[in-house]
Amino acid sequence: MRTIELDRTSATCESEWKTLVRRHSWALAALLLLTVLLGANSKLLNGRAAPLWDANDLFAPYFTLIADHARIGKILLWEPWTSGGTPASAEPEFGSFSPVTIAVGAVTGGSEAGFRVYWLLIWFLGPLGILVLARYLGAPPWGAFVVAAGYAFSGIYVGMAEHTPMLYSFAFLPFFFWRLDVALSSRRFKPAAQAGALWGLSALAGYPALTILSWGFIFLWAMGRSFFSDPEEGGQTIHRGISRHSVAFALLALLIFSAVGTLVLSPSYIAFFKDARGYSDRVGVRPRQEALENQALHPGALATFASPYLSVLQLYNPRLWEITDVTLSSIYLGASIPILGLLALAMRPRSGWRWWIAGIGVFFLLSAMGKYVPLRGWLYDYVPPTRYFRAAALFRMYAMFSLALLALFATKDLQAAMANVLSPFRKRFVFIATLVATTALVAYGRVMGSVGHTGTASRRANLDVCLTWLGVLAVSLVFFSKRGRRSLPFLLGSVAIMDAVLSFGISSVTIYDRGSARTSWNTINGSHGSSLDLTSSGLTRDLRPAEWLGPELNDRNIPLRIATFENYAPLGNRFQVDFGDAPITVAMSTGAQRIWFSTQVASVRPDDGSYAAFASRTKALGAPVLVVHARQEMLGASGPGEATREDAQDVEAISNLAASQQVSATVLRYSPNKLSLEVSCPDNGWLLVTDRWSPGWQATVNGKRVEVFGGDFIFRAVPVQQGTNAVTFSYLPAGWPTLLILSWGTLLFVLGGPLLRQVTRLWLSRKDHNGGYTRHP
Repeated sequence: MRTIELDRTSATCESEWKTLVRRHSWALAALLLLTVLLGANSKLLNGRAAPLWDANDLFAPYFTLIADHARIGKILLWEPWTSGGTPASAEPEFGSFSPVTIAVGAVTGGSEAGFRVYWLLIWFLGPLGILVLARYLGAPPWGAFVVAAGYAFSGIYVGMAEHTPMLYSFAFLPFFFWRLDVALSSRRFKPAAQAGALWGLSALAGYPALTILSWGFIFLWAMGRSFFSDPEEGGQTIHRGISRHSVAFALLALLIFSAVGTLVLSPSYIAFFKDARGYSDRVGVRPRQEALENQALHPGALATFASPYLSVLQLYNPRLWEITDVTLSSIYLGASIPILGLLALAMRPRSGWRWWIAGIGVFFLLSAMGKYVPLRGWLYDYVPPTRYFRAAALFRMYAMFSLALLALFATKDLQAAMANVLSPFRKRFVFIATLVATTALVAYGRVMGSVGHTGTASRRANLDVCLTWLGVLAVSLVFFSKRGRRSLPFLLGSVAIMDAVLSFGISSVTIYDRGSARTSWNTINGSHGSSLDLTSSGLTRDLRPAEWLGPELNDRNIPLRIATFENYAPLGNRFQVDFGDAPITVAMSTGAQRIWFSTQVASVRPDDGSYAAFASRTKALGAPVLVVHARQEMLGASGPGEATREDAQDVEAISNLAASQQVSATVLRYSPNKLSLEVSCPDNGWLLVTDRWSPGWQATVNGKRVEVFGGDFIFRAVPVQQGTNAVTFSYLPAGWPTLLILSWGTLLFVLGGPLLRQVTRLWLSRKDHNGGYTRHP
């Protein structure tokens, strides 16, 4: 009798455990995904490794500065420590206006450890979005985990880990994709507004090219939803067929999506187009040839679907797909996703909706090839927003996302087929798994056999590629038996975890560094200064960061609060680059005393012709001369390679200038957004302050408002009088702070209200369960 009771107790416990797992299966999937991600990144988590490349040289330093501002309740607008001064809020990648970046910075502080927390957070958000999207689409939790795990360790994340703004952009894609699809399927505008708010949020610290491409992807998705609606694919019932009403609603939903998103992203992008104009050469469209050729996806790089190690080979074989950077060449999605993606088409070959998704993926993949396929050129010619960015390989990310969506549909079909003994999908599963795995192994072998250096981890990579692809193939064979069908979730999940861990292991050389970068950050962290006041150090500026910070140009002097003139600058300027190459202009732009005065100036256009005359005259005199440029001339400055008129009068005026003289100045106040000086001038004339010019700078001289002229092409110049002059510069970017209030207010109104209601409902329902309160609907 006691044995029977124990058996009943055991059965009851097992039943309760299964019920608990079933009830919380989505939370468990998210927890398992987070565990795998953090486990793979344990060296980043515990501080034994440091960011690599762009994350190391650019984004980590700027994160520390944003965090230092956040800790004292300020927003980063202008920073004076790099490139002679930078309008940081005009570069969307930095995240000056992102509430996510600011919030994490405020919590973690201005440290490299805080950046690693931020980095891993946005890394996790994207795959978490896949889980959310999968639940909406009706995929099973196990299938969602398999796809999310492959997505988290794909070429998007593992391959491009250093490009944190790109991770940030893609972190929100599944979320606004989900909300817009809800809008289209339910015929409600509120979810479209929520989708737009999330898209705008993705732009506030994201890569601008991806902001544009995400809109294009969403547009194609919405049109497909109107043309090929299928009630079995979404989380809600959708009408079938094409109608004017469905297309009109989709266009109206896209209009709301775009309007709300534009309000949210407006602070960063208006700042870019307004405050970077005249400061950087990158404002405006990119040349057609650059858009097609720069970082295009080499057709040979398609072989990287077989293994992430194939892109790593570029580190050892520089001529392998040399047109494509190592971080942009991988299309790896794990072994499960490509097989499941094709299986989704094979399972429902008459589904126009699935073929539309596949077509979107193919379109973006072909566009990624740039000059090798005409699509990128057609987009440049006929879709103007695509003229504003280069790096055609970025298109591939949306092809990978499309394949992940198809894979989610396949897991939904497999879940249904698991209960069907006579399911015709079993043979299709085996056939596609065999076909894709064979193709992958052949492609991997061909590339490995064609390179001169197979790298230091080739043996491990060989084992990994066999285990992952043959593992999925073995699972497809097991699916033939009844027990195999029941164990499919466990087996595919196990292969996905193995695939993720192995992929990360052979790709870690493109993610983090345990050597010099880690050592230098340890020193930086120990010397980090959180103060934003430069008054005590005055105008002191070095040419470039110290050599121990790295051999390449970087911005790691920011946490040390050491001002430099040459840095890693996304908002580049050709005149400033040339300044750093000439001893005379280097001397005038660096040191502790870098204020210049002249009674004789030439007012010229800041173009290549006048700069050549300026450089020639400066060299001839052995000292700088002073040329000034009115605000409108600075704003209309031509970019590199653009045709400029040869103005003989400008050249002659510059050739007759006398040398400027250096004058001493007393720094009264020097902070990121304000510089106050007291200068004694020998006569009426012009004062050149060798801090960078931007349209947002305003000035007063002896209490009177004066125009801030461009000086010597990149600096600031103001008219002064004989005697002592009190000169104050203040930085006020376009639309500040109105646009930020509008942006964050829109986010709070569109997203904050529904979120607060959900939390309130959850709290009230718990009260009802625990204390007998009335439950509110």
